[in-house]
Order: sequence, then C-alpha cells, then structure tokens
Amino acid sequence: MLMQLKAPRVEKTILDKDFIEILSKITRIDSTGITYDTLIFEELGLDSLMAIEILARVEKQFDIIIEESLLSDIDTVGDFIHIIENINRKNMAICNSAGNLY
Repeated sequence: MLMQLKAPRVEKTILDKDFIEILSKITRIDSTGITYDTLIFEELGLDSLMAIEILARVEKQFDIIIEESLLSDIDTVGDFIHIIENINRKNMAICNSAGNLY
C-alpha cells in the first residue's frame, strides 16, 4: 500500500483555529504551542476521558458525528483535522446529491 503524502499547510483555516482552540481549552495548553504535528496523546497529555470530551465538543462545534473507532487512527492534531474535513466533505456530497433528487 502506498503512503499518501500530505502537503504542509501554509495558513490555518477557521476549522484549524477552532479545533486548536478546543484542544487548548481542554488541555490548558496555549494554542500557540499546538501545531499540526503535535502528538495528541503524547505531547498534549490527553487521557481517554479528555479524548471523549474533545470528540463531544468537535461534534457539537462542527455539527458532525465522528465514530469513536476513528480515534485509534489519530496520532497528531493534523490527523484529527483531516478526519473532520473528510466528514465535512462526505456530508456536503450527500447534501449535494440529495439536492439533485428534486
């Protein structure tokens, strides 16, 4: 299986800033110290309870549902942001295709 390379982000999006702010509030780490490459569990010191709290806040903030099983695929802040973006893309595609039915 080929590894998919991700282009580094030059500028933070609103989603990025909002997600990093959620992490900052829960971990009590200044948001300027949180980057895409920050390891969520190792560097931010998250435990499972904090991870569930982040999941709940992200779902509420972005109006999405994230399967808890996806948490095991997350190592970095960037990984979590990519999951949010992918769910948003899928939701947009569903909304767009549903609009074509009428």
